[in-house]
Amino acid sequence: MRGSNADDRGPAGESKVTEQWRVIDVTGTTCAESMARMPVLCAEVAAGRSDEVLIIGSFGTTHFNVGWFDDIDEVIDLEACHREGVEVVRRMVFGGGTAFYDGDAAMIVSQIVRADRFPDLDTALDAWQPVVEDAVTRLGLTGARFAGSSDLRWGDDRKLGSFMANSVLGTVAIGGYMNIRHPDMRIYARCAKVPEEKFRDKLVKDHLAYIVTPEEIRGSAIPYAEGKAAFLAAVESVTGRGWYESRPTDDELAGTEDFVQLMASEEQLMRISSRRFVAEAGSDVTTGLAYHKANKLVRAGVALDAGGCIVSALLAGDMIMSPPDVMDRAAAALHHVDSRDVVAVRRALAGVLEAGDVTQADDHMGISVDDVAHAVELAVSDARRST
Repeated sequence: MRGSNADDRGPAGESKVTEQWRVIDVTGTTCAESMARMPVLCAEVAAGRSDEVLIIGSFGTTHFNVGWFDDIDEVIDLEACHREGVEVVRRMVFGGGTAFYDGDAAMIVSQIVRADRFPDLDTALDAWQPVVEDAVTRLGLTGARFAGSSDLRWGDDRKLGSFMANSVLGTVAIGGYMNIRHPDMRIYARCAKVPEEKFRDKLVKDHLAYIVTPEEIRGSAIPYAEGKAAFLAAVESVTGRGWYESRPTDDELAGTEDFVQLMASEEQLMRISSRRFVAEAGSDVTTGLAYHKANKLVRAGVALDAGGCIVSALLAGDMIMSPPDVMDRAAAALHHVDSRDVVAVRRALAGVLEAGDVTQADDHMGISVDDVAHAVELAVSDARRST
């Protein structure tokens, strides 16, 4: 530990904001607790009650972490997860794809910084990449490199980890995970659903062979303590800022518990479900569903009345966009639009997705209005084929 928590906090637990990183180790917490803590800490940093935060840890339980925008019916076999005793949660507000974490097999590293620290999310990712590259060099992971702005890969396009950037509650949250030992991919194979379209642009088409681990690169797994030390040294070296370890305050713990309860709800888990979308559409409409693979996978669903008007819509995928209701608003904007009028469809989507409050990392990770419009067009075609 560097510094003293008492030296950096006022008598009421309020932070005296410094140019040091506040390090919180989440090892030993559940997935739900770790994920629920993120928006709480974002709010604390944005309000100036906390130094900018570095979260580091390793999940102790095997689980699936469903992306905020993901269609759960397309990425997870929930019945298989129940049989295997594998926890499934949908993370709060953070986009990206659904991730599988075997117990103690991956290190998670994220930083939460003020929104004015970077002009945009691409710049934030550009600043984070050298930290990860420094850490993997210290760990002897020779040949690991970034492909695009998010995926950490090795060899023939095999994935070692992934790091993303989100705008959250007045902050920028940058981070993700890196494999530190070989996960039990048999559990993954029995429980995961991987849309065929997701691997269309990848050199390695087998989603099990796509994963690479330190055992294959350096000949041994990475003990958590070694991985943590490497990342902390890399953060200090690259950013030039010191750090101190800190426990969550009582207020942060209380806020986290509120989010844990929300994450445990059935409504949160099934927030986006194509099966429920079709069931709720009713028998007097025609439904269609489709994927379009852009930089990220976009999924669209439409329900059409007899005249071809869109009466409800679903938009999902592994995109990383803010604010968290952006895709829901885009889907709602399609209501009452003539599905045959491609200009009207695009205009409705653009009214939401091109608004000034919408942010994403555009380079390699961003999706466009045209990407979403094309997915909707394919879903409309699917609906018409079923009539």
